[in-house]
Amino acid sequence: MRILPSLSFFSLALPLLVAALDESQMQAHLAAASGLLGTWEESSDALAGWMSNQPDSTTFPTLSIPGTHDSLAWNVTGIAAAFTKTQDLPLFKQLNGGVRFIDLRVGENNGMIQLYHGAALLDTTAQLADIFWGLYRWLDAHATETVMVSVKVDNGNSTASLQQTIYDLVTGQDVAQYWVQSTALPTLGEARHKAILLRRFAFDQLQNITPIGIDASSGWADNNAQFQIQYGANGETLYIEDFYNVGGNDLESAVASKYLALSANLDIATSAQHPDGLFISFVSGYSGISVTPSQLAQGNNTSPGMNSRALSYLAGKQGSRFGVVLFDFFGSDSRLAPATLGQSVDLSATPSGAASPSTTSIGTSHSNGAHLTTASSLLFPIVLLAVSSLGISL
Repeated sequence: MRILPSLSFFSLALPLLVAALDESQMQAHLAAASGLLGTWEESSDALAGWMSNQPDSTTFPTLSIPGTHDSLAWNVTGIAAAFTKTQDLPLFKQLNGGVRFIDLRVGENNGMIQLYHGAALLDTTAQLADIFWGLYRWLDAHATETVMVSVKVDNGNSTASLQQTIYDLVTGQDVAQYWVQSTALPTLGEARHKAILLRRFAFDQLQNITPIGIDASSGWADNNAQFQIQYGANGETLYIEDFYNVGGNDLESAVASKYLALSANLDIATSAQHPDGLFISFVSGYSGISVTPSQLAQGNNTSPGMNSRALSYLAGKQGSRFGVVLFDFFGSDSRLAPATLGQSVDLSATPSGAASPSTTSIGTSHSNGAHLTTASSLLFPIVLLAVSSLGISL
């Protein structure tokens, strides 16, 4: 056993006792997934413990939660990287920066459950178990926090072996203490120092098991601007915006289309409607082969991207209930998490830590990006084939 700090100001001032995980196993898992997790180190980031300021009685539908879409697709190379890369920070830095909803995509590969975006393998050594152990290390250091973990099968099918492996990973004797073992959303006090599984796959091929996780496997509408999923025994509801292939032949029209979908869902979240529903809104997306995820998120020298548009929306409704808001290229603007959490941000400031946004697109020429060069025109069919073969979607 080891002693962790008491959970929060709002909890009883008692130490938290947890069974210590084997340190040699931990180091092996962290090493195997270092290309996705990043390097583990203690964090003093201001938002690394933001949940400590929330009462234990807080329910998740009342929270505003920063998240990342395709959270591990940050260290991507290759010809289709422009469409497979969605983040610019490893997972540990995302969590330290305030992210509490992560989006993992998996598939079976030679008997292992590995991490994907579409059919693109994100790391040759990392397995889902390694990512989970990375979460345990982070949660041990931040015992007041919880992380919602969405898992979707992106590559291949949801087979019995895949389902059994994931089930064992979240219910095993050594690690079950790190997972909320129910199918309903707990209070924050019940979830501290734990992860909450949100399943975009079913355990339908397993028998005689006790279900675990928020079941979002049925009814997740593909590329849809607004839909609902009921889960749990009492018909609790998720209100989701997941419009990702947004249309438009240039950045400006793509951002306009995406913003309509995002703001419509956030308008309902910030109203008095559905106080017990959990809202999930994706800021992320792309437009065919004309606008990449990076361009849609970060914009270019002449047009703002979705992160900027979302930032203005969040700041304009400071303190409202937003639900879960998932960003691409989360590290490009350090104001995204504070604005989601209802903190004041300076909209006139230059985004800090931002890499220079790309100003070109792969596709037809348009007013908000540079015209295609001869070389990029020649590469166009190759990139199109690569992207199509990867089956990239949300």
